[in-house]
Amino acid sequence: MENHIRIGIGCWQVNVATVFLRIGSITVLRKGKSDYISDGETVCSVSIFGSPRRCGGQGDILSGSIAVFLSWARKAASIEGSPGSRPMNPTILGCVAGCALLRKAASVAFEEKKRSTLTSDIIECLGTSLEEISPTL
Repeated sequence: MENHIRIGIGCWQVNVATVFLRIGSITVLRKGKSDYISDGETVCSVSIFGSPRRCGGQGDILSGSIAVFLSWARKAASIEGSPGSRPMNPTILGCVAGCALLRKAASVAFEEKKRSTLTSDIIECLGTSLEEISPTL
């Protein structure tokens, strides 16, 4: 994985590490061919295939999914707390899970609807996609 990710802000290119030093305790999610998530210490990427079709509302699905997964990750971190282990940042876990879920659901929706895929089609595929990614025990 890349240690130095550059992000574009308007016409400016900045190193993510610089952003972290200036702002402080943040997590950045950069969407693209591969999604990169970093908290300044850890960098993760999600590059499973999604959909070649982009439609309005996918960001809403992503932010809602991240919020749910972040909540679950924080709850799990507060329960586990094993001595000597350093758990991964729950925000990174939430972002990775949200990105993976959206990409999987978009892929499933595109398989069925092709270029006419709408955000509502992706929403309909969230449950089955989550089950494929993380089956219920």
